Amino acid sequence: TLLADDSVLVSSSYQSAARGRANSLLAFDRDGAVLWTKTLDDSVFEPPSVCSDGSIVAGTDRGALVKLAVDGTTLCTAELGLGFASSPIVGIDDEVITSTYSGRLYCLSSSFEIRWAFSIGEHCIYSEAVVDADGTVYVSASNRRTYAISRSGALVWRFAKPLGLGSAPAVARSGMVYVGSRDHHLYAIDPSGYLEWVMRTDGAVVGSPAIPASGGVVSCLATGEVAWFEDDNLGVSPSPWPLPTPAPARPCAWC
Repeated sequence: TLLADDSVLVSSSYQSAARGRANSLLAFDRDGAVLWTKTLDDSVFEPPSVCSDGSIVAGTDRGALVKLAVDGTTLCTAELGLGFASSPIVGIDDEVITSTYSGRLYCLSSSFEIRWAFSIGEHCIYSEAVVDADGTVYVSASNRRTYAISRSGALVWRFAKPLGLGSAPAVARSGMVYVGSRDHHLYAIDPSGYLEWVMRTDGAVVGSPAIPASGGVVSCLATGEVAWFEDDNLGVSPSPWPLPTPAPARPCAWC
């Protein structure tokens, strides 16, 4: 993860007979020197996210959400249970939206007070959350369903794919939601949660579909192909979620 001061944050996890298991986040400067190291309770498998003030949000595999200052000191923590299947996203007022293997989607304040939690039961919400301009949150889960959840944490709609797991959703300016699936189909779901159309692909759809600014939808397939579908969707939905990742001013000396 690239931090606000152009330093680079990586996670490290290893097992040794002498020291046991060690799990850390490490920040490096452009020359590769270690700026700081933070020891955590377990591994961080999903990339951390960066808040507007440069602080860092990371989730461990034991279900601890941790917020660190730019120098690596702990600002706040939240125990949410089990691990995290995707990166947390940070948006308006540095709110955090994240999901766990326990089937819960959380919205937390910048100080990690839980504002709402949405549960899908005994299934994993594995996709990164996507938030549209109105604040509606979209996720895909291991029960082959895609969910739309309101800004207050209430269910808006759920859409069931007949076969295969779905990708992370992509939301267009028109309100159309696109989800790829391992069943070799791309689904277009209208703003009310009903199927608008479905397209057969030559392979499983991997990764979230992309929506070009000019409209349409692009998907990568497990066959190595890229498929482009025309659709008058007005381009990708504008949203303040997640916050943009800071871009480096120049290449680093060691990467």
